[in-house]
Amino acid sequence: MYHRSRVRGIVVGLCLLCGVLWSGNALWAAPTPKTLTPRGTSATTKQPKNGRKAKTKSQPSKSFKASKSKTRRKPPRAKKPMFVFSSETRARVFRAATAASDEVGQKQLKTYARSQAADVLNSVSGLYISQHTGRGKAHQFFLRGFDAVHGSELEVRVQGIPINEASNIHGQGYADIGFLLPNAVLRLRSLKGPFAGHQGDFAITGSLEVDLGLEQRGLTVYGGVDNFLRRELGVSWGPRGMGKESFVAAQFAESNGFGEGRGWIEGRGMAQFQWRIQKFRLRLLVAGHYGRFGSAGVLREFDLQNGNVGFYDAQQEGLGGHSGRFLGQATLSWRDGPQRASVMMYAMARDLRLKENFTGFLLSEKGDTFEQLHSFVQAGGQAKWQRSWYWWGLRQRIQTGAEIRYDSIQQSQHRLTDTDQRHTTEIDATVQTYQLAAWGTFQFHPVRWFYWDVSLRATMLGLAVEDVASADDIRGPTRDGAGLFLAPRTILRFRFARRWNLFAAYGLGFRSVQARSLREGERVPFQEAHNAEVGVRFRYKDWANVSLAAFGVYMAQELIFDHATANNLYAGSSWRVGGELAFRVRLFVPWLWLDTSLTYSEGQLLADGSPIPFAPRLLMRNGLVMRWQSRNRFWKVLLGVRTFVLGPRPLPFGFEADTVFQLNAVARVQIGPVFLRLDAQNLLNSQWKDGQFVYTSAYEKGVGAQKIPQLHYTAGTPFRLFATVGFNVF
Repeated sequence: MYHRSRVRGIVVGLCLLCGVLWSGNALWAAPTPKTLTPRGTSATTKQPKNGRKAKTKSQPSKSFKASKSKTRRKPPRAKKPMFVFSSETRARVFRAATAASDEVGQKQLKTYARSQAADVLNSVSGLYISQHTGRGKAHQFFLRGFDAVHGSELEVRVQGIPINEASNIHGQGYADIGFLLPNAVLRLRSLKGPFAGHQGDFAITGSLEVDLGLEQRGLTVYGGVDNFLRRELGVSWGPRGMGKESFVAAQFAESNGFGEGRGWIEGRGMAQFQWRIQKFRLRLLVAGHYGRFGSAGVLREFDLQNGNVGFYDAQQEGLGGHSGRFLGQATLSWRDGPQRASVMMYAMARDLRLKENFTGFLLSEKGDTFEQLHSFVQAGGQAKWQRSWYWWGLRQRIQTGAEIRYDSIQQSQHRLTDTDQRHTTEIDATVQTYQLAAWGTFQFHPVRWFYWDVSLRATMLGLAVEDVASADDIRGPTRDGAGLFLAPRTILRFRFARRWNLFAAYGLGFRSVQARSLREGERVPFQEAHNAEVGVRFRYKDWANVSLAAFGVYMAQELIFDHATANNLYAGSSWRVGGELAFRVRLFVPWLWLDTSLTYSEGQLLADGSPIPFAPRLLMRNGLVMRWQSRNRFWKVLLGVRTFVLGPRPLPFGFEADTVFQLNAVARVQIGPVFLRLDAQNLLNSQWKDGQFVYTSAYEKGVGAQKIPQLHYTAGTPFRLFATVGFNVF
């Protein structure tokens, strides 16, 4: 019996080997399909008189002659051989989806508040954003149990351009998307976790990718005001006859803010055009933004409870800063049957100034107000190539890509007196960063119900630093180093029913380090994060989209913001586990939608088992949206009500942050070319705290610091009603 089974196994193995060899031959030298006889024709054989072999030719039948004058039928397509390269490709390059990934179009984005560009990020399930101490600063991101601060654990890209700023003086991975226009965001894609090969630096909790475009064609002019004397004027133009990717838009706004020291003024604009030339597509983009903003600073809870300050008061006068950015991009893409490729190049100039004071007079009797200056020039590019083919009638795909990036950074940090005179220089640095990356992804599709994506990304980072102010015995004024990081990733997808898919994924994410922490000749370290996820997704046409996922993360190095030094500090390794539920369903009628997401997570620092400071446990969002339009589309109505809940968060020294609850609403009515839009925020007009922190401070000059760390807060926006009126000129 043993010999028989062994012989049988050898025979089966030889048969499989022959099949693989034959399939490889057929793959690279596919046979030409035979010519088929068109429908409506009959093959007749003419018998020659000399006895030679008869010639066969196609002659029209009677039925074909009768219908020839009416409609000529197309011949049927030839059957595809078992191994042949596909002539079909999807609209987007290599989609590697997981259970929690999502894509939101411009129609759905309109149902969210539009006071600023970052508001569109509220459409991402499980993501909560806030903006404390000034409108011009980058937002704070909460996602999957992470307080990603200003982007330290969340990768943000705009049409492939990395927005996260390496070695930013205020925070590593600082991601400011204030240059975007809300109505120019065509599509927003979110991928939770670092599971795809193209995800790069800072993609620990996931990646956000923004595509620009404008659905409304023609010229649109609009203006708006709110109850805090905000004045806004905007214009957009989508050339008719061109695609959604071609547009010009600009917006200018000014406001006194909702309290003392919160005024701001800003302007932004962008222009993008796309042309198709046979198999090529060329897209050009230019964008610019500049804003000046004030900040109310941070107040102590103790002073609020004793009546020393009001809830919306300012800590001190003169805080705030400015933020500016200009960028240009050129993208050339090519598509030919089963192959497609693209090359993207960009250049960017950035300037940031922040003036804040968290501790009063704790560090110096002259004052702890700090001024952070950060400017850089960034240039880079990205190239992608993809090919698809068929094995056993099922599509397989392979994608490779490469990316380069260069940053030239100037940054400094100074302490100021009450009269804005510099009394101490803490940072005065010049940083050069060189980043090269390459990745490859293979999507294996052996059977109809199973997909397997395997990716590998290699990233090399070189740093050169010159920092005179912070030089010490360990770190000299000039130092450089380099490092290499390999990140394997994989995604499994099982289709176990017609509308059900099961997912399992693993990925190694990473975050680059602050360049100033480097020692001479040191190998540049990368802070890694191991991510795992299992989940299920159900989708029924456009009526229902439901996903449920469980995730776990091991973080090698946590970052926690220190208010005394105004920098992020390392807190050791940590772990997180949690679950996420998201669904978007149509309620009985085509014009009513329910949109809900719920995320819960738990995490601890491995050093002492304490909860991770500032890490959110509960994130919940609910929305009910009604969209209706008349048959001739002359009348259009949009109504939406949404709630946002950020649960209690652990704070240092055993404190806990308050629960945040927000109720917002949107209403839009369009009659022909004229429209009216109302955005209401904080409908309950509750006094909520946008940020809460625990540290020692001394706000009164000449008075010693409190020995016990105190709870501090920044006030959130009260009830705000923003009305916009606009019309389409042509």
